[in-house]
Amino acid sequence: MRLRGMRVLVILPVYGRALPTGAFVTSREYVQGLVAAGHQVQVVTTIKEPGEPRTEDGVRVWPLRYWRRAVQASRPELLISHHGDRRAARIVSQAASIPHLLMVHGMSQEKDLGRPGLVWSPLRRAVTTTPATTARPSCSRRPSIRAATGPPPAPWSP
Repeated sequence: MRLRGMRVLVILPVYGRALPTGAFVTSREYVQGLVAAGHQVQVVTTIKEPGEPRTEDGVRVWPLRYWRRAVQASRPELLISHHGDRRAARIVSQAASIPHLLMVHGMSQEKDLGRPGLVWSPLRRAVTTTPATTARPSCSRRPSIRAATGPPPAPWSP
């Protein structure tokens, strides 16, 4: 029996081939990994730019002005966003019933990360901030993301 992939909506400042910094490159690779694993992934970009929704490498990309349409069309089971993206935070707050995974790049672990029950960091993998079952009621009905993350990698040393 083959398991069905999740419907995922990723909210990023930019998405495309020519990306400005490492955090966006890492996010694109993460999105491509989700697609390769069989998940249905769509992206909303939060930088105001002209244009219509487009498809890049099998990922539907929605400009900010289409975010409501993206949520309706994708019917996401999971939202993924970047810590510090204020426009993404507004979108996430409008979709409060959907579980949210917050991606953190280059932050100390002492920062207050807000409401998400699970935070993903490329250096620490999964960092539990609150139990998933108390963060969002709907999390308890979904397969645990934490089970797939494994232990954190060993500290890097030069």
